[in-house]
Amino acid sequence: AVRKLQQGARPDLKLLIMSATLETDALEKYLAAQGLQVQAIDVEAARFPLEVRYLPRPVPDRGLEAAVETACRSALDDRADGDLLVFLPGMGEIRRCEERLKSLARERDLLLLPLHGELSRDEQDRAILKQKKRKIVLATNIAETSLTIDGLSVVLDSGLARVGSVNPSTGIPTLVTQTVSKASSTQRAGRAARQGPGLCLRLYTAGEFESRAHYDVPEILRSDLAPVFLDLLVSGLGDPRGLQWLTPPRDGAAEASFALLRDLGAVDDHAQPTPLGRELSQAPVHPRISRLLLEAKKQGVHDAALTLSAWMLEGDALPQDPIDALLSKRSAVPPLGFSARRLREQLERWLAQVPVAAETRRMDAESALARAVLAGFPDRVARRRPGSKPDAPKTEMFLSGGGTAWAETTPALWASENLVVLEILEKKGLGQARAERRISSFVGIEEEWLLEMPAFREEIKEALDREKGRAEQITRWIYGSLT
Repeated sequence: AVRKLQQGARPDLKLLIMSATLETDALEKYLAAQGLQVQAIDVEAARFPLEVRYLPRPVPDRGLEAAVETACRSALDDRADGDLLVFLPGMGEIRRCEERLKSLARERDLLLLPLHGELSRDEQDRAILKQKKRKIVLATNIAETSLTIDGLSVVLDSGLARVGSVNPSTGIPTLVTQTVSKASSTQRAGRAARQGPGLCLRLYTAGEFESRAHYDVPEILRSDLAPVFLDLLVSGLGDPRGLQWLTPPRDGAAEASFALLRDLGAVDDHAQPTPLGRELSQAPVHPRISRLLLEAKKQGVHDAALTLSAWMLEGDALPQDPIDALLSKRSAVPPLGFSARRLREQLERWLAQVPVAAETRRMDAESALARAVLAGFPDRVARRRPGSKPDAPKTEMFLSGGGTAWAETTPALWASENLVVLEILEKKGLGQARAERRISSFVGIEEEWLLEMPAFREEIKEALDREKGRAEQITRWIYGSLT
């Protein structure tokens, strides 16, 4: 996008790209192919000795907190002064490690300080700046690059991070825990030797390090492109499919993203953003969720929709019928976590500022919320296979995106012939040629709602029935792969 500005309205624009972990060869080739003269400059900072140690054996599952405590004790015994920085994948691990290290902090008179993106500036400064007491900073990868923690001499690296991805079971962006690359591991270790000799304790084996990728997978290859494409279109930079990408999207990913944006009503058939699309682009979440919330406000059920949205974005498993769980109170709704509560508040503020005309045709709350879910997940419609039996343990469903999946037969499943699938799980057993897909969470919808959706189309064909000796006109209602 910056390059396009440089080619058009801002030929005077100079571009300086800085990174500690950049693949410079790939970037130089990309820019040179566009006729640009580029120069890579290595800026050497003062280097102090850095010792790196590994564990003799892998950390067992659910053993991270114990490994962190053991490593902290070892580092404190090894180094008489200097603060400790522990890299952890997320806030859940930070809270659990903080609880685990409380007795050590009391025993050694230490400060335990979290550091992540949702803290206030003052709270982050407390972790970054030197304190009167020695401190252990429990951080996400926010501390990997841009921050210098004053007084730091020891890094404990879990080797894990939360990265953005698309949850294949729900179709919405989520954060998944995965191992970091060698480049990120090297960057983390270097934090310990910025102000003096440092020590890095890697909570994994040397063999695990050697088996890792040299660089992290580019986000464009692992994330849903629909939000990015919508932002680019709204910003006036034109069709993103015409941009020269440093790393091009995967085959089919761009067309799939545009198809979703059209189904959401965010872009028209000419790939131009609609007024609705401009509203959706202002929300701090995926267009699926913002579309759901706008429809819920129109239907008068936005409070329940806010909770449902935060619930889905938190990434935990949903019940088979989440709307029933939210509205009927027959089953316990799991409480929202800290991040989900903050996100719900943020979404509520955004939604309050968007003018939405209320729907004149009033529905009951359950139907209204289901209608909103369909608006946000128009590509995840399923229909019960004709001839299915309600007394069978499993029911097969046709999917609007193609193929089939099965769901456990329950009264909720048979209450509607058509569903919006919120969560679908894939599992491939031994000896199976292809993975089996199971619908684990859904919302029942009315068939007539599909007729109002952008993905609906009507097909009329005329044919001669020779047996009956007459011409016939056949009308098919088609929604995705469903007829």
